[in-house]
Amino acid sequence: MTIERLEIRDFRCFAAASLAAHPETNLIVGPNGSGKTTLLEAVHVLGTGRSFRQRDLAPLVRHGQPQFALSAAVGNPRQLIDATGGPGGLDLRLNGQALRGTAELAPVLPVQALHPEMHALIEGAPEGRRRFLDWGAFHVKRAYLDIWRRYHRALKQRNAVLKASASPRDLDVWDGELVRAAELMDAGRREYVQQLARAFADFGGALLGALVELRYQQGWQGDVSFAAALDASAPRDHLYKTTHVGPHRGDLEIQLQSMPARHLASRGQQKMLAVGLGLAQAHIIATTTPRRLVLLLDDPVAEIDRDRAERIAAQVARVPAQRFIAGLTPDAFPGEFDRVFHVKQGEVSQVL
Repeated sequence: MTIERLEIRDFRCFAAASLAAHPETNLIVGPNGSGKTTLLEAVHVLGTGRSFRQRDLAPLVRHGQPQFALSAAVGNPRQLIDATGGPGGLDLRLNGQALRGTAELAPVLPVQALHPEMHALIEGAPEGRRRFLDWGAFHVKRAYLDIWRRYHRALKQRNAVLKASASPRDLDVWDGELVRAAELMDAGRREYVQQLARAFADFGGALLGALVELRYQQGWQGDVSFAAALDASAPRDHLYKTTHVGPHRGDLEIQLQSMPARHLASRGQQKMLAVGLGLAQAHIIATTTPRRLVLLLDDPVAEIDRDRAERIAAQVARVPAQRFIAGLTPDAFPGEFDRVFHVKQGEVSQVL
């Protein structure tokens, strides 16, 4: 599903703006601070219900206004997605009908963003990698979201029992449910990581000209069952009043030349690894879901040399998607564009 038209109102620096998008490659150019990234961010909110820059909705509202309003017409069959949001939360509608949650957006408008902070996937905390992994698994296996919710519901209840200093017997009610959900969640992750690892070896290897690999860490000692790990962790869980093992402690280890990339890779290599990981996931989503992916690239070749920029452009071209690319000038990203937009002081004009 591609975006035909994007409408935004009172969103960051934009009082009102619209953009008639091309189904293939759209380039958005303009000086720093003009609103290029904001346009990509608006698409991301419409596809995922959140910004790729921050969690809080309040800063997305233009100063002095109560809320923002976003709308996207997506085609064949044509549907209309509306999002209004602000400090009070987010209201999402599809063809005028309220949606129960952001997960209902994904089948209509699957979105993958590559942005400057993606290097945190390599050097940052495990939470970001878990979120990245779960987002991909959800797209590939729709039942995964229900499993994820089931696990986190049981985890929340178990932690509440621990915080209440209840007896070990009181945990039995939730331990069984936690184990069952954890096993399903772990199986879903493993299945997805197999796909992601193959795609990452392809895209990441092409970008770096080196061996790149993924290692999945399940969140407990690998040679025992989760039930056994949970039982062994019980004394510590009671002492610290929280659950120490499980998929919520899982992680992805990104390797370069068979070594952990967070210790070996330079900042430039980290960026290329993150782009490779993002493109690998984008390619999987684009080739396994019935709707066409929307790929957002925020200044993807900033601060890198021309050779690396051309490698990125070549790999981006392999992903079957509608693309929105933000850059300072039309020659900032190698390749050809079907439509070019210029952004200046909160106004958007089509120049090609």
